[in-house]
Amino acid sequence: MIRPIRAEDKETYLKMAEEFYKLDVVEESIPQINFLKTFDELMEKKSYADCLICERNGEVCGYLLLAKTFSQEAGGICWWLEELYVVPKFRNSNVASEFFDYIFNNKPEHVKRLRLEVEGCKRKLVSLYQSKGFSFLGYDQMKIDF
Repeated sequence: MIRPIRAEDKETYLKMAEEFYKLDVVEESIPQINFLKTFDELMEKKSYADCLICERNGEVCGYLLLAKTFSQEAGGICWWLEELYVVPKFRNSNVASEFFDYIFNNKPEHVKRLRLEVEGCKRKLVSLYQSKGFSFLGYDQMKIDF
């Protein structure tokens, strides 16, 4: 079952987010305070982010974190898949596919694009994303942190 994150998920979410940032698919670690700021945004405003939780038999299997932007290119709201984390015991049990199916079947009309980033060396993930209809963009991204 996929559902929106709730206040009572705080400790579970914080633990999973910390575990996500220890994975080899993540390039840099972030301070603990950022997890708390994200959780506060999810609980208070939901203007910039949403989070979905996957549960099976009452046990949390993972989370999917979405950031929201407007895209002129897409002609509407663009969701960025910021993080998709699956608890180790549930990996290879289609949790990621379940998240995508939920998003595709429940997205609001005004959402026009879903974007994500993937490291090229993660072939298994690339195959999953392509099987869901994702394609590569022809440009790289850059950043500066303030």
